[in-house]
Amino acid sequence: MAPLVRLEKVKGLVSGIVFGPVNSRRYGRSLGINPLPPDRKLCMFDCPYCECGSTSRAESGRLDRQPFPPAAGVIAAVRRALEFLAESNETIDSLTLTGNGETTLHPDFEKIIGGVVELRDRHVPKAQTVVLTNGTRLNVRAVRRALERVDRCAVKLDAGRESTFQRINRPLGPVTLEEITAAAAHLPRVIVQTFFVRGVVDNTSDAEIEKWIERVVRTHPLSVQIYSLDRKPAEAGLVAVPRRDLERIAARLVGRTRLSVEVF
Repeated sequence: MAPLVRLEKVKGLVSGIVFGPVNSRRYGRSLGINPLPPDRKLCMFDCPYCECGSTSRAESGRLDRQPFPPAAGVIAAVRRALEFLAESNETIDSLTLTGNGETTLHPDFEKIIGGVVELRDRHVPKAQTVVLTNGTRLNVRAVRRALERVDRCAVKLDAGRESTFQRINRPLGPVTLEEITAAAAHLPRVIVQTFFVRGVVDNTSDAEIEKWIERVVRTHPLSVQIYSLDRKPAEAGLVAVPRRDLERIAARLVGRTRLSVEVF
């Protein structure tokens, strides 16, 4: 039996540790790694657009009681998956830490990253290691050390204003957009990842885009990735931003900063 969950696209919660490879809009043929429990979402955000559904405050607020898979088990699952792919003559472009919420919440996140990097070097040296994060734990030393080892750290930055951040990301704790911005600016190889949406929440007005550009500049990113709804969101009342409008936003950022911007 294949030691991974075969998915064409990620829809909702992932039932296993390793899944894919999926054809990612951003990272090519990507082997997904979910170090979070398979039956629940754990995150410090409750974004209304999240494909994993709503965040439970009770569960995310008591991480010490959550059934995280052991780090050794996560690393072993990745190793078996890479061996299986090699036997099947399948190639991948990236190993991506993502899944059922915020992966940096795993108590042994640094150990997991160390194991994944070593396995990448041994089995698929041309593949990139990628972590998708909302940035809420960038000030945790072990998390920062881990993120400094990966090839790409994609940090969510969906707003330029603190008030908009509160509406679109709905943090469960006292974290602020300013704290995330300042921490991201000191990480190497950062990619800013922004989700634009309209409807009950809208971060696409001229004023919002202007503030967002100012904040993006402060993070000193390698590149910027912008996108909109592609899957069913957690809540109704949200509207996807047309690609032509995303391209206008990208052109505005490029015109101001000369940063590399991709639209997905």
